[in-house]
Amino acid sequence: MKTGDGGAIESEDGQLVFYDRLQDMLNLKDGTKYSPTYISNAMKFSPYIKDCIAIGGEDKDFIFGIVVIDFDSVGRWAEKNRIPYTTMADLSQKKEVYDLIEPDVRRVNKVLPSAAQIKRYLILYKEFDADEGELTRTRKVKRGFIEQRYADLVNAAYNGLDTIEARTRVKYRDGTERDISTMVNIRSIG
Repeated sequence: MKTGDGGAIESEDGQLVFYDRLQDMLNLKDGTKYSPTYISNAMKFSPYIKDCIAIGGEDKDFIFGIVVIDFDSVGRWAEKNRIPYTTMADLSQKKEVYDLIEPDVRRVNKVLPSAAQIKRYLILYKEFDADEGELTRTRKVKRGFIEQRYADLVNAAYNGLDTIEARTRVKYRDGTERDISTMVNIRSIG
């Protein structure tokens, strides 16, 4: 029966896993199909992850993830573990926070074919924001806009860099804008 959906039998007991509509799946350079929506949604099962976008394409060899932490949840975790921080930008780049998020990346990778696993990721220094055009009003990530807006971070990841200085203009809820700069870590999953 043809439904137009993509999926696979993922376990020994014959469990069928639905990934996405075939028309919404993307290809990597080697022709491997993957569902960025499936990866993003699976990552959000973590209490520490608010958003995630999986990036790849026909010119890419692997999947790169941009993770947005749930600031309240990770903040409580940091306070409980006596990890000092001042802002989300500061908290997001702590080694301990990357260590907290990595098991979730590995959990998601376990159910994905090897070629469609997240090989590198970063934790973004801010939340995606509808007022900045990154989300729809119903909180769906605007993939094309995100890839374009954070192209320097994406390119750094695909060029093998482990850190990059990110500069961006942030618009606050009160309408004021400010330029911020922060060092962003990029981690590989081995």
